[in-house]
Amino acid sequence: MADPDLGEGIPKFIANRFIKTDPFKSLQSMMKIVKKPEDIEEGKNSKHFKLIEELIKAGDLKA
Repeated sequence: MADPDLGEGIPKFIANRFIKTDPFKSLQSMMKIVKKPEDIEEGKNSKHFKLIEELIKAGDLKA
């Protein structure tokens, strides 16, 4: 478990609760976003699209 040193402002038990749940919720949201047709098109027009395609072809990145 991560130990975020948030100082005296937020109790550790509260911070640890969010550390356990928020990354998973973020990934779930991203998975929904990347399936939307408008976001797929925007991704294809991204400046990083060519690099990602090359990494997939080289086997360095899984699709």
